[in-house]
Amino acid sequence: MNMAITMNGLKGLAGRMTDKVTGKKGGEHTTLIMQTVRKLADTEPGKAPLIGHLPVEKQYLYAGGMLIVSLLLAAGFTIYSLVQLDNRTSYETKSGDLKVLSQRLPLTAQQSVLGNAVAFKKLAEGKATFEKTLTGLIEGDGEVPASGGAARDTLGKISEHWKKFNPQVNQILSQQKNLVALNNSVKNINSLSIDLQEVAEQLASQLADAGASVREVSRANHLVMLSQRLPKNANLLLSSDLIDPAVVLQLEKDTTSFRDTVQALFEGAASRQEESMLTLEDLGTNMGDMVEAVGAVLANTQPLLQSKMAANNLFAGSDGLLEDTAKLSQDYRSSGGMGLLFTAVFAVLALGSLVMLGIVNINETKSRARKSEEENSRNQEAILRLMDELGELAEGNLTINASVTEDITGAVADSINYTVEELRSLV
Repeated sequence: MNMAITMNGLKGLAGRMTDKVTGKKGGEHTTLIMQTVRKLADTEPGKAPLIGHLPVEKQYLYAGGMLIVSLLLAAGFTIYSLVQLDNRTSYETKSGDLKVLSQRLPLTAQQSVLGNAVAFKKLAEGKATFEKTLTGLIEGDGEVPASGGAARDTLGKISEHWKKFNPQVNQILSQQKNLVALNNSVKNINSLSIDLQEVAEQLASQLADAGASVREVSRANHLVMLSQRLPKNANLLLSSDLIDPAVVLQLEKDTTSFRDTVQALFEGAASRQEESMLTLEDLGTNMGDMVEAVGAVLANTQPLLQSKMAANNLFAGSDGLLEDTAKLSQDYRSSGGMGLLFTAVFAVLALGSLVMLGIVNINETKSRARKSEEENSRNQEAILRLMDELGELAEGNLTINASVTEDITGAVADSINYTVEELRSLV
């Protein structure tokens, strides 16, 4: 009876296991997960470019490492590019300042030569700014590092220009006191000439009305002419690009002639008439101031000549300096592109590494799915084989031994074999 129960139990076990394997009790459908696994298993795993021949662990290591390195380098070059962009903006601003100063300095120098005190201040400030800016671009300062590349070569040319410019500017600045005094003297001459002309015309009219000789009246009219020519030559001396020696000589002659003519009138008939005598005395007083002012102009002729030559030299060299400062700005505008290029390159590498990492992951998933499917097939075959063996046992064939393998049925088969051995001993 016990044997019958055991055999019936084996039949029932075999029937239940067969139902589970063949799917009779669970239906004919499979789960979505199993379908997905089978689809992946049916797809042949590919190989990642360049590293597909390596073990999966190394593929992950290389692809992940390349991704991290590329991201770090892309971030580094991005920061570098931003810094370079900020520096380039400062470089362009400073080079623009040099360009403006290259044209402003000669103009300011011309105004300084005319004795303009404000222009002297601007000239000194412009000189200091140019030197500071140029040194900062060459050696670096608190705002920007030292320039490199093509800009550095251009800065060398600008430095050569400045070596010629700087002495000319210093020459003009060194004569500030004399040139300002000369300008004031010319202004004084212009002011005195108005009074001199008026008094000389008054004297000529008085002498003519008093019946003075033609010679006396002619002398008075000569003073009128000199009172007009003195300021004209003084202004011409100051404003002309170069000093004409003839103008200097004429200014000296006119001053002497004015003094001698007034002296002759004092010694002539004009001094014997009360009205004309008072006018003549007034003329003599103004003449003294005029002679003093003209003397101050003539005394500063040499400093004026040197300063005018320096200003002309500045103008002559300003075109070359302008050209090089303009080129410097262009050099800075065209620099700094390599950082952005490297950023783009490493960003593409990072993207490629990410794609490769995805390919490695997909291939690994496919490989695992294929292995899982193969293992499931082996397990199913082992179960079916065990079912066949159980079927024979259920029919009473105790000579059958269940196959003991490494598959999932191995432990079950071993237990069944133990049971069969016990049954054999009972029989």
